[in-house]
Amino acid sequence: GGMEGLADALAGPPGHAEVAVGLVLAALWPLARLAFDRAVHGPSLAALCGRDAPKAPSKLPPRRRAKLEKLKESLWKLLCYGGLSMYGLYVVHDEPWFWDRTEFWKGGACNADCVERGSWPKCSLVEYKPELKLYYSLVFAHYLAGVGMLLWWEARRKDYTVMMAHHCVTLGLIFFSHSVSLMRVGSMIMLIHDISDIFLEAAKIFKYLGYENMSTALFAGFLLSWVLTRLCYFPLVVIRSAMFEAMYFCPPGMELRHWFVLANGLLILLLGFHVYWTYFIARILYRLLFLRELNDSRSDSDED
Repeated sequence: GGMEGLADALAGPPGHAEVAVGLVLAALWPLARLAFDRAVHGPSLAALCGRDAPKAPSKLPPRRRAKLEKLKESLWKLLCYGGLSMYGLYVVHDEPWFWDRTEFWKGGACNADCVERGSWPKCSLVEYKPELKLYYSLVFAHYLAGVGMLLWWEARRKDYTVMMAHHCVTLGLIFFSHSVSLMRVGSMIMLIHDISDIFLEAAKIFKYLGYENMSTALFAGFLLSWVLTRLCYFPLVVIRSAMFEAMYFCPPGMELRHWFVLANGLLILLLGFHVYWTYFIARILYRLLFLRELNDSRSDSDED
């Protein structure tokens, strides 16, 4: 069958197959979103406007129309982040590196044959199951298509430039970890980056629909998951391990300085984006606790 053919193509060490699959999926991603957009348009309009929903969206007041677009955007993102996180958890939950960070760098990633100058990462012996490579292809497609959607589709927010830079750095890390066969740590980075977004998009959806208490509860879930995944696990487990443990698993005498600087530079840049967004989250939290309102402080309108 088709799935068996895909599994065969993705078996073994990292290769061009998963890049090709990722590019095809990235081309299909906007079409899937267009179909989804059409499917949820009617129910979203009815949920926002009730019985007085006009037949044509052009008859909506501008702010209500903007809210409708943002609601559909959040529904799409909830589907993407939820689907990717569930599949990612299914793929890595029973792998040794899910619990043990030293396993990120094992499996023959840096072995005795790697001592020759310039032989790494070609000397890597790590093999990955097809499901992990498909997960890579899916996340790669999501972020590659996300760049196009940020440019031409989605509502512009104040952090547009940072969001674009974040997508590009994330794509850089996906491409880098794939090309040097460090997909164990790569898969964990991808997984922890999607989980908090599920809570955020769900909180926005309930906010747009006027369910303030539910929105606030989901925002609390977002806050907790954001701190645990992006401000604790990412720097204290992933970056610490990449900076201070990864080299222990390589034979002495290898010339890896430029790889080391590139990998850790990208990781620290990503952490910088997390800190930047934490500032916005702190502002929202301040408003929520002291001004009793829950808005997205990245947005130019009060309705977000």
